[in-house]
Amino acid sequence: MWDAINQVWKKLTRNFYTYNQDSVASVSTSKPNWQDVWTSTNRVLYTYSGSPMLKSEDLYQKWDTTNLSGYRSPARSTPTPPHRDSISSKNKSGWVRPGWIKTKKASLQCQ
Repeated sequence: MWDAINQVWKKLTRNFYTYNQDSVASVSTSKPNWQDVWTSTNRVLYTYSGSPMLKSEDLYQKWDTTNLSGYRSPARSTPTPPHRDSISSKNKSGWVRPGWIKTKKASLQCQ
């Protein structure tokens, strides 16, 4: 039974992205409509509060699903950024739709 649950979980989370803070040296956060959602050890997550960004998968790095402890529903129809209090305070892990997440790699490539 647990194998089946794990397979479903992998399918649900395979299209969610984040990045490793060590992947690049710096990142620009000065663009409007982007805001810092949370910062924890080795991770910073940004969400878009305006129109969805261009969803080019090569601009993202895949989310490490092994470190998830807080969960957010992917079934959201509008790009409303998650709030700090809706993400697990245990280790500040969370997940949102991939269109709302901007990586450092994407920031550097888009400048």
